Amino acid sequence: MYFTLKNSTLKILKILGIFRLFRHLNKHKIPVLCYHGVSIDDEHEFMPANYMTFQTFKSRIHFLQKSGYRIISLQDSLDMIKDKKIEKNCVVLTIDDGFTPIFDELIPFLNKNEIPITAYITSYKSKFEIPIFRLVAQYLFWKSKKNKISLEDLDITTKTGSPVEFKEIRTEDDLWEFIRLCEANCKRKQRQEALAFLAKEFGVELTPDIIKAHSIANLKILKDFAKCETLDIQLHTHTHKTKMKIESFKKDIQKNIDYLREVVSYPLEHFCYPSGQWNEEMIPVLKELNIKSATTCDPGLMDTDTNPYKIPRIIDSESMNELVFYSEISGVSSWLRKLFNK
Repeated sequence: MYFTLKNSTLKILKILGIFRLFRHLNKHKIPVLCYHGVSIDDEHEFMPANYMTFQTFKSRIHFLQKSGYRIISLQDSLDMIKDKKIEKNCVVLTIDDGFTPIFDELIPFLNKNEIPITAYITSYKSKFEIPIFRLVAQYLFWKSKKNKISLEDLDITTKTGSPVEFKEIRTEDDLWEFIRLCEANCKRKQRQEALAFLAKEFGVELTPDIIKAHSIANLKILKDFAKCETLDIQLHTHTHKTKMKIESFKKDIQKNIDYLREVVSYPLEHFCYPSGQWNEEMIPVLKELNIKSATTCDPGLMDTDTNPYKIPRIIDSESMNELVFYSEISGVSSWLRKLFNK
C-alpha cells in the first residue's frame, strides 16, 4: 500500500513538472550513488536491497547518460566541494564491500566506458577467502523449501572447545539467534562447517556460485583490477564491524590500510563507514589516519556545505524502480522526506 501510494504520488509530481524543477534547483548538488553486490543467479530476489542484476546497473548508467548527467570521480567531487564551485549535473558512483562478482562484468564495463567508480573494500574476508557467514546462512534459509531443520546432529565447537548446542531452526528469529551464536563463539573453520551442515539440512547445494556471490574479492583479483584506470580502491575497515571501542576502530582501519597497500600504490584516503553507521568520535580518528573523506548511508545530495566526513549517499537497489531513482537523484525524495519529516 505504501509503495503504491509513493509511486502514484511521484508520477503525479513528475507530470506536474516537479522533477524538472528540482533537477534545475539542484543542478549544482551531487548525488553520490551507493551499490553493493551483483547477482549471479537469484541473489537479487533473495536480497534486492543488497544485490542488483548487471542489467539493472547498466540501465542506471544509460539513464544517467541519457538524462545529461556526467559521472565524475569521488576525488573530483571533493575538489569541487573544497573550491565551493560544483559543476552542474554531476554524479558519483561508489560500491561497498568488494563482492567478487562485481569484477566479472560491472568493473570491466565501467572501465571500458571510462566511467569512474570508488570501491570501498573490506579486507578480512578477502584475506581469508571465505564467504560471509550470515549472508550464506540467510540465503540457504530463503532458498530452502523446508519449514524447519533439526540441528541435533550438528558437531561443531566454540572457540573454547565446548559444543554448539542449538536444537532446531523454524523461523527467521531462530536463524538469527544461531547466526549470532556462531559469529560470537566459533572460529572461521567452524562457521564454514556450520554452513555445510545447514546446506545439507536445508536441502540446498552449496555451489561455487553461491559461495562466490557472497564472498569478497581476494587479493589476486584486487591486484588484477587495481590496474583499471577508472577504479579507485579505498577503505571500508578490516572486519566490517560497526560496534567497537574507538581504539579498536582505529586498529581495524589500520589493518585495512595495511592490506590494501599490497593492492594499490596511490594514497588510501577515502573511507566508507561499515553499514553506514558512524558517530562524531570516529572523525578525529579518520583525520589522524590521513583519511580525507568518509561516506555514510544517510540520504541526500552533496553540496558546497557538505562535511567531507559526513557524505550522504543514495542507496540504489534492485527494488528501486526508475521513477524512484530519478526522484532521488533530482532531490525530490529529499524534499518529500523533509516535508513529511521522514
